[in-house]
Amino acid sequence: VCYAYESEGSITDKSVYPHLMMDLHHNGYNLQDTVIVTDQGYQSICNIQRLLDIEINYVCGVPLTEESVKQLFERYKSSLSNPAFLNGRLKVAARTSKELCEKATDSGPLHLSTSLHLYKYPELAAQQAISLHQKIEEVLEKKNSGEKLHSADRSRVRNYIVENNKNVWVKNIKGLEEFLTRAGCFAIRTNCIEDPFECLAVYKQRQIVETAFRQMKVLNGNNRLRCTERTYIGKLLLFVIAQSLRMRMLYTVKENEQRLDLDLPGDSLDKAMAMLKGIMAIRPPSKAVWAGRPISKKARDILELLGINNKFPRNLKD
Repeated sequence: VCYAYESEGSITDKSVYPHLMMDLHHNGYNLQDTVIVTDQGYQSICNIQRLLDIEINYVCGVPLTEESVKQLFERYKSSLSNPAFLNGRLKVAARTSKELCEKATDSGPLHLSTSLHLYKYPELAAQQAISLHQKIEEVLEKKNSGEKLHSADRSRVRNYIVENNKNVWVKNIKGLEEFLTRAGCFAIRTNCIEDPFECLAVYKQRQIVETAFRQMKVLNGNNRLRCTERTYIGKLLLFVIAQSLRMRMLYTVKENEQRLDLDLPGDSLDKAMAMLKGIMAIRPPSKAVWAGRPISKKARDILELLGINNKFPRNLKD
């Protein structure tokens, strides 16, 4: 080990990394020939500005949720579909956009030109488009026939279906066009590599390092599960128990819905459990008996769906 840094923050806390870079810089490490490669979790304006200020080269994955990135993909969508911008070996098309940044100096702000590389994988885009269209058509068929939808299916296609003036659910063409603009897309921000394909090759090496480091932790017994055995194994046990109970409850609800002619509120077990929080019992002062409060009709219906007898005793002894 040539360098070590201890932090009380979580490794997923991206605010830790600028301090790590500053610590390396102030401890005399020469990082002029070093390129910091990070995934999308590191990207933020503050983090990028910190790297520029201390003159560190970086290659950072960029989330596609950035509004400026969305606009650039819309602007260059024809280029990213043009064979002139396609690299057959990497199976990806790329287009570069220049960004102007400022670096604080003693003599005032210094303007720097950095690169934002935009990528599109045609094969991945086609797979994502076909998968989405299949799910949309499946959901439309169910909605127009009055069948119930799973909440996950509804959430996935809600931006891509719309009800027309004839009360028929159809595809939302505008929403689909926006999806296709970013399907199979990826972006990288860098201040040191102007060629987009060379930059992508460097970015992919990050995964090699991560895989090797993960293997090293497994070989020497320092993987996260083993290092924090009590915490994670305990949480894993609780998760397995909770998930098993949840699936059993959902199975019971589905069995009872048709028999009782009742529906789960919002088709959501979470909503149902939240409504049951209103069931309470209070103990009057100086008495050893708990008196149950009246249970609402909705709460009684939920209890019946869950197969629980809602006729609780009025008074409960302490």
